Amino acid sequence: MSIQNLNKYIYGVVILFCLVFTGCSQYQSKSVKFKGRLVNFDKIVTLVNQSPEAILLKEGVEIQTDDSCCFEIELNLTQPTYFKLGRNTLYLQPGYNLEVYIDKDSPTNAKFKGIGVEPNRYLKDKPFPKAGSFLQAGQMLKENHSYEFVKEEIEKKMSGLMDSLKLYPNLPPNFVELEKTRNYLNAAISLKSYPTYLTFSGKFKSYEEAKAVSDSVKPILNDDFKRYVNLAGFRSEFLQLEEFRYMLFKRLREEKDMELTVETDDFIKVYSITQKLGHQGPVQQVLNEKVKVAEGLKTDAYKSVLNKAFEKYNSLLPGQNAPDFQLTDLTGKSVSKKDFEGKILVVDLWATWCGPCKAESPYFEALAKEFANDKVAFISVCIDSKESIWRKYLEKHEKTSLQYMADRSEFQNYLINGIPRFMVFDKDGKIIDAFAPRPSDEKLKQLIQKSL
Repeated sequence: MSIQNLNKYIYGVVILFCLVFTGCSQYQSKSVKFKGRLVNFDKIVTLVNQSPEAILLKEGVEIQTDDSCCFEIELNLTQPTYFKLGRNTLYLQPGYNLEVYIDKDSPTNAKFKGIGVEPNRYLKDKPFPKAGSFLQAGQMLKENHSYEFVKEEIEKKMSGLMDSLKLYPNLPPNFVELEKTRNYLNAAISLKSYPTYLTFSGKFKSYEEAKAVSDSVKPILNDDFKRYVNLAGFRSEFLQLEEFRYMLFKRLREEKDMELTVETDDFIKVYSITQKLGHQGPVQQVLNEKVKVAEGLKTDAYKSVLNKAFEKYNSLLPGQNAPDFQLTDLTGKSVSKKDFEGKILVVDLWATWCGPCKAESPYFEALAKEFANDKVAFISVCIDSKESIWRKYLEKHEKTSLQYMADRSEFQNYLINGIPRFMVFDKDGKIIDAFAPRPSDEKLKQLIQKSL
């Protein structure tokens, strides 16, 4: 073989090597560089991963901001992924180098620079994912509550978002497909929310009158709903869309015989049991249900996720050493959980914007008065983002329990999935119940008495 032919041969082998070992992956880099400013957020902000596995495991990335609200992190991603940051939805893809400016109070004014700008500029203008997002929380019905008008307005809003996708010529094809699906789903969810918002529109003298109107259009509404859902489709990759998950569970309550992919069916089973786990903790009833769910799963990936989800709660079982947390009282003094050792400690996690929290407060205060002694300490911990709102609320509401404020991140080891959340610790600081009953339930009082 001549030197020239040998060189060609070697060159060909090198090219083949590159194609085999680098061409198999669509993305040459798994790195995502992400930096910017986050205004009106807490010092520690969670970037919530929207992939199905991360949703089930409640995984996210913690962002630590400095005194200027700035941050800079690097992520490793194997595929494009949606994230939620406050009220903004972000789209990050391997290879992106994105700089952001996001004000928590003005999500649509977010600004972006660098690689990965177009998908995120589009996303900042989409409606915040929630039931009836095209209906503007019912405001649209105050203008005209007729179904024909509402349906036409929903169609306009959906079409507007579809058209706005065309304004960004460099959007990834997969992103475009997902966003079209999101728009169809938002239209479907908005239609389903019409009867509820109609009741509160103020256009009728009674609930019965409003219900009669909504019942009269229900056949047409259901047909329109199914049309949008069918346009969206039921592919398992749509599970990363919050609207798809919402619609899926809403429709499942109405149509028990829906045909789902194996992956989607397994996701639903694991999601349902992990939701119970998040609210009730690893109590025996939930553990028994977990065994039954595991037996019915068909994919190894979701079997693994189910086990991982339950393993995360092992550290919160009764008798475990409780993670410490830092609090701030009304005078600005810092205290920790350890400062209450020697007493039974009953904790109420709440926020001024939480209706159920405020509903439980009188019961919690009544228990604090009943057990007013040196053996039990009742503390209310507000996790509002703004101290001024907390102080203003307490000026109008007299409390018996000790009042504190804390960053929600202080309780990350307690896997807080919702509030109000009540916890009871023994005199040595160990967990008695990290998912204690609400004070309106007599069982909390019984638990405290038993612990003395």
